[in-house]
Amino acid sequence: MAESSKWRLLIVEDEDSSRDFLTHILAKSSENQIASARSGNAAITLMKAERPFDLILTDIRMLDGNGMEVLRAAKELAPLTEVIIMTGYASVDTALEAMNLGAFCYLLKPLKMEEIKLQIQRAKEKISLVMDNHRLHEELFQEATNSAKTIEEFLQLMQQALPLLKGEFRNSKRSNILA
Repeated sequence: MAESSKWRLLIVEDEDSSRDFLTHILAKSSENQIASARSGNAAITLMKAERPFDLILTDIRMLDGNGMEVLRAAKELAPLTEVIIMTGYASVDTALEAMNLGAFCYLLKPLKMEEIKLQIQRAKEKISLVMDNHRLHEELFQEATNSAKTIEEFLQLMQQALPLLKGEFRNSKRSNILA
């Protein structure tokens, strides 16, 4: 989660009723701060103007811009942002493209509220784990830096930590495939 205590969610949907419904349902949780956009282009403008969103729910097909553009921009601007793709026009090609671009999951419309809530919770858990992992790596580096009396000693400590860092890379690749 970002610095504040609230999760920042962006809902990108061109259908007013769907966008309003998702906003209303997800805003019921006091831990969510919700923003919404009517188009892919408006969402990208929001992403560039504000601090990063933790999670984005986006439709694929919209009149102005599309969900794949939103996904690409989100991963470029804030790689830790998770993106949930929603679509009423599912195809294997778009599902594969979305997952290859780093989407957290791909949901089919009509949306089931319990499935949306479950996937949002899973995405939040993943974000928390990744952020904890980064914090722990920073602490490890800081501890090694503070405890090493010489550069040689520091390099030895870093060499001991290297397998842990490589394990994080393997595990993050595996979790992306399984998610």
